[in-house]
Amino acid sequence: MSGRVRSLLPGSILLLVVLVTTVWALFPLHEPQLPGILHLGVIGGEDPPVLDRSFRPLVSFLGRSVRRSGVVQVLTAEEIDGGEHGADLLLVPPGRIQRDGYEVLAWTKPVGRVGVRTELVLVRRRGTVGEPLRLGLGDRDVLGGPAAGVRRLREGGMTVGDEATVGTSPYCHDEMIAAFAHGAVDAIVVRRTDLDRALGAGLLEGETLRIESLGEASPRFALVAGPSLSEPARRELRSRALTLDHLRLNPNHGQAKAVALSLAHVGIGGFAPLEPFPNLRP
Repeated sequence: MSGRVRSLLPGSILLLVVLVTTVWALFPLHEPQLPGILHLGVIGGEDPPVLDRSFRPLVSFLGRSVRRSGVVQVLTAEEIDGGEHGADLLLVPPGRIQRDGYEVLAWTKPVGRVGVRTELVLVRRRGTVGEPLRLGLGDRDVLGGPAAGVRRLREGGMTVGDEATVGTSPYCHDEMIAAFAHGAVDAIVVRRTDLDRALGAGLLEGETLRIESLGEASPRFALVAGPSLSEPARRELRSRALTLDHLRLNPNHGQAKAVALSLAHVGIGGFAPLEPFPNLRP
């Protein structure tokens, strides 16, 4: 009898191991700890706690693709321009990164728009009197900067002062819209999506305004890989970022929905590839 039990024991143990493995795969009892840290560097301009709340869900979402925990790192413009930071990824205006070892993985899309780019608009009050007009630009990259912006509008027949007021926040143009609403400037150049949000909130009255299109603005932000990331890691992170739009619509993927909601607070609606149809490349 004991011999029969001994002969059945190895088979029973094997069956038990298979059963436990199957149950563990289907219903893991805990989330495995992610080794390492993925640092996402974002440019300052708003309170660090606000930036952390806005971008921490994103870096956690991206970090899972390379088995790393995510941390938000708030950087100054000087740290980004000089490469003096320890960030693996950067989410910065496209013109910020022009050094070897860095690679743009994807562009950000504005909230509520399918495409990557959004429209720039010149906003003035109807019947504006008093020349030259005080000009406000939503950020330093609008129209190529203050001096270039003044020159371009003058070439278009608009009389503006020699200097333009520039918003200090790179995340939205609400600062200049508020300055315009309170009479601190006479004309502003901002993104159409930000203007529409201000009109919807009742901050401005559309019938009192002259709104002229100035063409497309460059994407607000680029998701940039730093030298610390290998090529396989870059591929995984790019793929992960581009799946956000699809996953956030999945009712079973609460993390992606949380990421999309947090990014919406800073005007980001998701990510788009560097080219419109990457799957059709030869």
